[in-house]
Amino acid sequence: MKNETERSYAMSEPLPAFLAPFFWEIDFARLRLAGRERYIIERLLEYGDDRAIRWLKTTFSPEAIGRVVRRSRCLSRNTANLWGLVLNIPREEMACFSTPSILPHRSFSSD
Repeated sequence: MKNETERSYAMSEPLPAFLAPFFWEIDFARLRLAGRERYIIERLLEYGDDRAIRWLKTTFSPEAIGRVVRRSRCLSRNTANLWGLVLNIPREEMACFSTPSILPHRSFSSD
């Protein structure tokens, strides 16, 4: 059985420094994977660059990323649509298409 995260990255280690710009509102030095997996996946799916997405895909299984895409109401519809296509998730299985998010995403979509 595959773990949520790859064994190559310990849950208690600090995240790589190149991810810091994507977590501007928190004390990045204190952020760890343990207990914050969904938050980290959402943030990197929404704002991550190519390097951040590569890290995400080597750290988390496609199933773990897919669960976040299905359940998240924080992802913009554009982001959810992209990852739904990448992960072969139908729109009707994604919460952001059925339940409006309380977060504004005006810079990424026309919602």
